[in-house]
Amino acid sequence: MASIGDPPIALQRVVAGEEAALEAFARWLVASVPTLPPLPLVPVQGGLNNTTYRLGDVLVKVYGRGTALLTDRARERRLMAHLCAHAAAGTCKALVATFAGGHIEEWLHGTTLPFAALKAPANLAAIARLLARLHACPLPPEDSPLTAAASSTALRAFFDDMSTWAAALPPSLPTPARAPPSPPPTRARLVEEVAWLRGVPAPSAACVAHHDVAPRAFDIANFFLECCFVEESESWDWSLEPTREEKLAFTTAYTDELRSLFDDTTDKEELLAECEAGWPLVAHLWNVLWAMTTAVAQETSPAHTQVKGSDEGSVDDVSHGEKVGGGFDYVAYACERWTEYLKQKDLLRSS
Repeated sequence: MASIGDPPIALQRVVAGEEAALEAFARWLVASVPTLPPLPLVPVQGGLNNTTYRLGDVLVKVYGRGTALLTDRARERRLMAHLCAHAAAGTCKALVATFAGGHIEEWLHGTTLPFAALKAPANLAAIARLLARLHACPLPPEDSPLTAAASSTALRAFFDDMSTWAAALPPSLPTPARAPPSPPPTRARLVEEVAWLRGVPAPSAACVAHHDVAPRAFDIANFFLECCFVEESESWDWSLEPTREEKLAFTTAYTDELRSLFDDTTDKEELLAECEAGWPLVAHLWNVLWAMTTAVAQETSPAHTQVKGSDEGSVDDVSHGEKVGGGFDYVAYACERWTEYLKQKDLLRSS
C-alpha cells in the first residue's frame, strides 16, 4: 500500500466536477500509482459522506467535510491493511494507495442491496456470516489494548469518541424544514445523554467494525435498526425492525460462523440478549451525533478552500460547494433517530 502524498490540485474543484480538475487529478493518480490505467474518473453515486469515482478496477474516495472528526482516518487505513493481510477471504477490500484527503481501494463488482431486502432469510444469514468473519479478525497491535478485560477500555474509548462529537457541535443546532415529533436536541442535551448512556449497555467485546473499532453488540444492534430505513421516503418505519425470530436466525448464523473459524462458545441467545441490553439506544444516539455533525459541517462549508494534510490520514476535510449524497436531509434523519431514542429511553426507564 503506497502513500502518494498531496494532490497537486484542490480537491474541492475535483468534487465540484470541474472537468480540468478531474482530468488533472486522474493524471496525477495514474502517474503516482503505476498499476492504474490511463482512464478518466467516473463518478459513482450512492455515497453520503464521501465523493467516490471509479478508475478501472479501483475506487477513488475523496473524504467529505466533517468526516475527520467522525472517522479516525489513520486507524481506518491501518485496519484496512490489517484486514487484507489477516482476515478471512472476502472480508475487506484491498487498500491500494492513500493520499491527503482520500484513498484508493479495490473496486468490487456488484449491486447495492436495498434496505427492504435486508431481512430476507438468505440475505440475513449471509450478512451475519460476513459480520462474524469481520468481528473475528484480531485487532492490529496498535489497537490491541482495546481488547482489555471485559472490554472496559474499548467501551470507554467508544463513548469518549461520542463525547467528543457532542462537545464539538455548536450550541445551536440546525433545525429540520418540517417540525419533528420531538424538539430537536441541543448540544448541551446531547453531551448530557452521552454521559448518562455510558452506564447503560451490557459489556461487549471490541472488534473491527465499520471504519473503526467498536463493541460487537453495537454493530449488530445498529444493523437491526438499519432494517427500518425506508429508502423511497428517506424516513424510518420502526415496525420493520426484525422480529425476535429473525434476530435469532441472525445470531444463529453469526455464532455458527464463529465456530467454523475457531473454537468459540458464544451462545446465540446470550448474544442476542447482549445486543438488546442498551445497545439500540447507543445506536440511535450515535447516529444522531453522526448526522448532526455532518449537517453542521455542510452548513458551515465554504465553497472554495484549499485543503492540505498529511500522508498518514490526519487531514482537514474537503470543502464541498454542494451537499454530498444528493441533498440527503441529515437534520431530518437526526431528528427521527432522536425521537425514537427518547421513546426507547422512556420505555427502558419504566421497565
